[in-house]
Amino acid sequence: MAYLLEQDWDVFRTLKFVDSRTIGSITANKLLRSYWNRIDRVFFGHAADRKSIRVPRWCFAHEGADAENFHIHFLL
Repeated sequence: MAYLLEQDWDVFRTLKFVDSRTIGSITANKLLRSYWNRIDRVFFGHAADRKSIRVPRWCFAHEGADAENFHIHFLL
């Protein structure tokens, strides 16, 4: 946690799924990987795949207070 607080993050956001009350963690993880792969390709083109260059990020899965509202908080 200290490492995250020491960094100068530019973006904090929350990603919600259209039907977050019924989406499972397996489906959510597949969608999230696809989302980040697209983001990486926008910034780095084919180097994202060829050289595994990624946008620096931290993602935190959260289910909400009722444990049924799956969403992701992230820092970029």
